[in-house]
Amino acid sequence: MITRCPSCQAKIPAAGMFPEDACRQVYESVLAQEYSDPVYGAAHLLTVDCYALQHPEARRPNSNAFHLLRLGWTLNRVRIPKLGRTDNDFKRYAYDLRDFPYLEAPRNRGSVTVADVSEIDPKEHMKAVCVWAGSVWKAYGVHHHWVGRKLEIDI
Repeated sequence: MITRCPSCQAKIPAAGMFPEDACRQVYESVLAQEYSDPVYGAAHLLTVDCYALQHPEARRPNSNAFHLLRLGWTLNRVRIPKLGRTDNDFKRYAYDLRDFPYLEAPRNRGSVTVADVSEIDPKEHMKAVCVWAGSVWKAYGVHHHWVGRKLEIDI
C-alpha cells in the first residue's frame, strides 16, 4: 500500500506504519547508504537539511533557520558539500542558535522528496540530492532575504 507523508507529501510504501514513520524509515535508509559509502556520503549535509526542512514538526522551532541557513550556504557559497562536515567558515554564522528566529515552514515544501533520492545509483545520488535541495530551497523562498542578510550574501 502506498501512502503520502503528511509533511513532505512523499509517496511511500506504508507497510502497516503511520505515514510519517514510513517516510522516516526511507530517510534512515538513505542515511545508511550515505554513512556506508563516500560516494553517497558526499551529499549527506544536503540530505539532512532537506529532510529537516520538509519535516519541521519533528524539530525545535528555530531548527528551520539553521537548516535553511546551511542549505543556503551550501547552494550559494560552497557548491560542493563536504563529506558530512560543515565548512568551518559557516560555523561563524551558526555559532549561537539562540539568535535564530522561528521561520514558518511553507505549506508546499518542495516537489522533490526523500523518496525521490532513495535507491538511486551512487553515481546519480549527488545529482538527485542537489535537485531535491533546489526544490526545498525554492519552496522556502519567502525566507531567502533573511538567509542572505545572515550570510552577508546577495540571494
